[in-house]
Amino acid sequence: MKKNLFTLLMLFGVIGLFSACSSDDDDNKNPEEETSKLVGTWNLDSTSPLIFEWEAKEGVKDFKIVLPVIPGVTEEEQDMEISNLISLAQMFGSPMLKGVIETVTFHKDGHITASYKDQQATEFTESVKGLATYKVLPKEKLSVQLHADAIIKEAKVTDKKSIDMMTKYMKEPFVISYDLDKNDTELECYVDLEFVKKYMKMVPNILESGVIPENLQPAIKSIFEQVDDLFGKTEEFELGLNMNKH
Repeated sequence: MKKNLFTLLMLFGVIGLFSACSSDDDDNKNPEEETSKLVGTWNLDSTSPLIFEWEAKEGVKDFKIVLPVIPGVTEEEQDMEISNLISLAQMFGSPMLKGVIETVTFHKDGHITASYKDQQATEFTESVKGLATYKVLPKEKLSVQLHADAIIKEAKVTDKKSIDMMTKYMKEPFVISYDLDKNDTELECYVDLEFVKKYMKMVPNILESGVIPENLQPAIKSIFEQVDDLFGKTEEFELGLNMNKH
């Protein structure tokens, strides 16, 4: 159950958190018009699906993180400059994303589905409708609602801690920004520093719930404890996805 749940949460966490997209256009687009442009199936970019930028404020010299042992990625603890961490994330993060998510589909009826692969699966599977929905709002805002009851049922969650955690944090929708390129065929999606700082507060409770696989918990906890200090030294932070129209 936990492996399936972790995959579903990763899947729809990516959909929700990385639906915040760059924008250089008019703030007064018609929501109905924009919905029709968003409808369809989007591929993760085949070569560079991950966007990761993290820059220190001017004058900051000690901008590094102690990277813990991550099963399957690193064999020993490393004292790493953030610039090197970005390179490492691109190297391992992009293949990892492509191994879990193939496509994301925004349906005309407001549902979001995705083609994903569970940890033990060999082929991609299309998620059922009802796990997540979206609504295009004025001024290039997108509301994404994760439906806890449906995800709990789909993942066959039975332990109370996981159910309580999901019910609490999926109660309200994510209200985020979005944009399409001028040809409506590319999405460059990211979350910024303030957004990540807000939702990082969820990490301790998520770790306690047991949703994240046990072998990954020490690494995530170690990184989380260092991030707050690093964010105080941060000038710009962007984390997201490159997607294109299927």
